[in-house]
Amino acid sequence: MSRPVNELYSPVDRPKGFISRMIHRFLKYRLSYRIKRMIFLSSLLGFTKSKDLPSIDTIIKINKVLGLAHDVEAIKLPIFIRTWLWKHEFNEEIALSNRRIMLSQFYDIQLSRNEFERLADYIISKAPDWLIYAGKDDICKDLESLHLCTQT
Repeated sequence: MSRPVNELYSPVDRPKGFISRMIHRFLKYRLSYRIKRMIFLSSLLGFTKSKDLPSIDTIIKINKVLGLAHDVEAIKLPIFIRTWLWKHEFNEEIALSNRRIMLSQFYDIQLSRNEFERLADYIISKAPDWLIYAGKDDICKDLESLHLCTQT
């Protein structure tokens, strides 16, 4: 008997069976740095105020600055499946140095270097372990670049 789509397991779940462990191992150890980085950053781009896809101009600008993919269409898939990848909606407030923000506000406010580091810590703690592509400093730099690209 088949299960509804919303009950299917994601590879980011803690592996329970043999097949799940093999998928998890593949994602963690076989995906390249570049693929993990593209999935990580583009899926975070989807956690904005609107539930719609960011404008194609924004996606092109981000891709030029960060060099995520050869084709900007590849950036759209992680945006669409972000909640399946992260298993997290980022609905709670994030404690920064002297204020609390929602991740959806990340694109609209100015942040200091210290606040970017705290934000990177928070996002890394919520990310599936197979999706972590670099250390905190590199992820922090990428978040700063992502933030600059989305400023209007």
